[in-house]
Amino acid sequence: MSCKSDVRYNFSRASVEEWSDFMSRHGVQRVVSLLSDTELDTYSEPLPPALAARFRRAVVLDAKAPGAVDKLVTELKDAVDAKEKVLVHCWGGGGRTGIALAAWLVRNHGLIPEQAGSHVEQYSKAQGASRRADVAQLRDFLGSGRDGS
Repeated sequence: MSCKSDVRYNFSRASVEEWSDFMSRHGVQRVVSLLSDTELDTYSEPLPPALAARFRRAVVLDAKAPGAVDKLVTELKDAVDAKEKVLVHCWGGGGRTGIALAAWLVRNHGLIPEQAGSHVEQYSKAQGASRRADVAQLRDFLGSGRDGS
């Protein structure tokens, strides 16, 4: 789902706090948000400070920016090394999140994109969630490494 710039959902501070409390109670210590600037603008108060106040580390990554995949992999590796439970999220949870998780499997665990995409989709389904990991989009994302090409 993409947000139109003229649509304001106006997510309240209370809804962000409720979500943050829920995640904290479930041990989440680090948040990687894949929201675009337009999506971030739908919150009644700036989201990054709200997340930073609740979690040990909270970062917002523009998934389309050059080098995003490297920043994502670094954040996830740092979380694993610190033994932190990390939450990766986007607007709906299906597209960018699935691609991001599959990219982690490719970069950190040596899977090929097809295997990584399939693994993300199967694991998510087993958890009662739906995460897509389109292989063409994954390859595009992986190709946007350090040099942005």
